[in-house]
Amino acid sequence: MANLATALAGKLQVVGWGASEDLKGLLALDRTPRDAATDERRRAVSELLREMNTNMPLVTVVAPQDELQVAAKGAKKVEPIYKTPYFAEKLSDKVTSSPIKFPPVNPYIPDTDPKPKYAKKSKPTLKYFGPPTKLEDDGFRKLWFKEDRIFGVPRAAVLVLLRTEATGSRSAADAIHARIWTRLATDALRDADYQRDFDSYDASLAGLEWTLGAGPRGVQLSFGGYDAKLPELAEAVVSAVKGFDAVQYALQKDNLERVLDGTRRDIKAARAAPASSRCIEELGVLTERPKFPLIEAENALKKTNAESLRKWLTENANVFGSVAATDVLVEGNCDETYARRIEKSVRSGLSGGSTIPAEPSVLQVPLASVVPIRYAAKPSASDEVNYAAIYSYQTGSGSDVRAATLVLSSVLEAPFYEALRTKRQLGYVVQAASRYREGVSSMVFLAQSAKDDEVSKGPLDLVRYIDEFLDTEAPQLLDKLDAAQLADIVDGLARRLDELPKALGGAVAPHWDEIVSRRYDWDRRAREAAALRKLSVGDVRDLFYLSLARTGASRRPILVVADRGKPSSSMRTDAIPDAAAWASKLGSYPSV
Repeated sequence: MANLATALAGKLQVVGWGASEDLKGLLALDRTPRDAATDERRRAVSELLREMNTNMPLVTVVAPQDELQVAAKGAKKVEPIYKTPYFAEKLSDKVTSSPIKFPPVNPYIPDTDPKPKYAKKSKPTLKYFGPPTKLEDDGFRKLWFKEDRIFGVPRAAVLVLLRTEATGSRSAADAIHARIWTRLATDALRDADYQRDFDSYDASLAGLEWTLGAGPRGVQLSFGGYDAKLPELAEAVVSAVKGFDAVQYALQKDNLERVLDGTRRDIKAARAAPASSRCIEELGVLTERPKFPLIEAENALKKTNAESLRKWLTENANVFGSVAATDVLVEGNCDETYARRIEKSVRSGLSGGSTIPAEPSVLQVPLASVVPIRYAAKPSASDEVNYAAIYSYQTGSGSDVRAATLVLSSVLEAPFYEALRTKRQLGYVVQAASRYREGVSSMVFLAQSAKDDEVSKGPLDLVRYIDEFLDTEAPQLLDKLDAAQLADIVDGLARRLDELPKALGGAVAPHWDEIVSRRYDWDRRAREAAALRKLSVGDVRDLFYLSLARTGASRRPILVVADRGKPSSSMRTDAIPDAAAWASKLGSYPSV
């Protein structure tokens, strides 16, 4: 700063600016009345600044003090205001300039200010959150669109489902190969050294995001962020995935082994999960389709290699060639032309498969007065201390059943926890809850424990305590339930269903759920809230005595227990020895 002051003073003295004058006067040059002397001073200052810009470069180096002290030639100085020590030295004046190379322009940065088309609504009502409009439906493709007139943000969301059997509706081997393929593709597209036609990093810097996944219904793609360049992102990602050579990339370096190892770790973690998690997993295998036992996934993974991946891709026309139908949902700060452009880029190049995968479903457990048991073994590598049991009672489908199941769960949840956790001290994993899968409601009672004393020695003791609760305490609680208590429960549950989305993502998700499941039940939450408000105490009691009580006419129970070590050798005669054989005889609930 002292050198700058001296230089300024020397230059300005030439044009009549006294050396003793306050340098702050420079800041007032633009406000000084125009005259010959002032103009000359302006020219002098400009000349000085040009000279400083060319011949007085400033380089700041930040490093630990001991390293600076060794490297610097100048003496240590102290900054007067903040007392920060620094070392200053003069740079060589023989530095030669070199051309500056800037990175290429990010193609995902908006060209104009991304203003929303509509202002944010201060108090939106339910009518503004109606379903999307179906713009296209030719049997192969469906395009859904909804313009955002609520949130007032320059953002959009695009969700894509490419329906194909290839990704897991037929076998565990398909599901494993689909998982490996999507992970390889995701890694490749995010690897700038491999994928040069599409830069995922540029997209993320521009506030855009994308995902790729696969499931029993097909390939899933999502795009979100600022709307201006989202079509370009969707087109680039879809094009890159379609042209992706998974086998070629898998054979580079250790790409395939890295992805296989990650999948092995996932399965190993599931194998070593607590007993309660094993019960939940086994319940899904018994009652949901498609759902494959862990052992099938593990065996399929052992047989997965580059050659099996090549064969799977060939048989399924590189996945995209096996797509039998497409669903695209576009919502946000955009119009119909925008939505059609994105759908066209997704559809481009799809040859069309022959079979749409069967919809995932929930199997209907047979009516029974005696509970069928399924034992879940614990492998040697897992936690051998805990054991668990889960009871499931399917209550059915429809809004009225769903409403009564939600209330029943609210009535029994806290007392069940108190009975098994607080009073009997069985363990922290104690839960009574409602479940909702593919339109079917259930009540589940789960308990896990590590006790080995007179209170509890194994999973059948947990079963006994759950039975006691359902036989004694639950009926007593329902007998005491009155209209006032029911009204409080219903009010809380209905308010939750009536709650309006707070962001664009919250509005898109329920629409997409209905499109994916092909139920198109846009008013489901509203109907459930209405059903809740119409419930009587008698309705809740009827559900319990018909579907959960020991003598219930509509009772559909299933019990899964996870024991320590191997399954019990003394399985009851009503046990399920082969889950697949048992489930193959069951029908699914009708689609609602």
